[in-house]
Amino acid sequence: MTSLVAVTDRRYALAMMLTLAGMILFSAKGLFIKFAYQYQVDTVTLMAIRMGIAVPIYLMIGFYSERYHQQRISSGQLMAVSGFGFLGYYLASYLDMHGLHYISVSLERVVLYLYPTFVLLLSAFVLKQRITRAELLSLLFAYLGIVFIFVEGMTNGMDDILLGGILVALSAFVFAIFMVGSGKHISVVGSVRFTAYAMSAAGFAVFIHYFISGRTGLLQQHQQVYYWGFILSILSTIIPTFLISHGMKVLGAKKVSLLGVIGPVSTMIMGVIFLDESLSLMQLAGVMIVILAVTSIVIFNKVDKDKQ
Repeated sequence: MTSLVAVTDRRYALAMMLTLAGMILFSAKGLFIKFAYQYQVDTVTLMAIRMGIAVPIYLMIGFYSERYHQQRISSGQLMAVSGFGFLGYYLASYLDMHGLHYISVSLERVVLYLYPTFVLLLSAFVLKQRITRAELLSLLFAYLGIVFIFVEGMTNGMDDILLGGILVALSAFVFAIFMVGSGKHISVVGSVRFTAYAMSAAGFAVFIHYFISGRTGLLQQHQQVYYWGFILSILSTIIPTFLISHGMKVLGAKKVSLLGVIGPVSTMIMGVIFLDESLSLMQLAGVMIVILAVTSIVIFNKVDKDKQ
């Protein structure tokens, strides 16, 4: 019995470390995107480079994982997974990456961290789940923190901060729709297959977007764009998606959401070190309010129903 408990503890500890690593790698995405943007690459082209590297790997993982499931994924399940991949991994990613043209990686990560508040609101209005007073208070504080951040930015002449903030907030909202709707499909299809096929579908959406937009410079970019695109694809896309997916399976969505607080913090540290970014005292206060408020929402939400 004691040995079984020890094994379980080690399994949870390993899952926690892997999830934290995944969160930090995923949060570094904005950093790599900013480095690539220095070479005048547009959002869709960078997304196409990123997915051109990632999609073959995701497809191989998806096909390989089929042998570990008794039932092959049905056409209906594949359509549903593809639809959620379009929302969560293409549209949300496009809005986020486009928003990074206008705001710092530190602020981008803080705004994205609002997605649990959108999950809570969607659960209330769509799934008719009751919002408690504690959750409502946390919501109000979270949005108050965002007001602190952006009002201070705009008074300092950062005219683009509102546009960038809206784009990233829309990304967080779309990702919240993905989170609310995808849970039952993940439990049926399996986390690895879901991630592999959803990301592949998102990649094909990116390729379609690229070609119908009339872009032709995919192979004429600066060599550093391909370098950062490769780093973005491997370190901030493929590896973290599976690390976090494993964390969802072992720890559950609530604990993973709590560990997600490392995202804004690690991004701010990386932004200061590598991009020479800075936050005013008011913006820093807003950041802390958002982090504490969103973490409180996760704590107050007692139902951990997304554990895979």
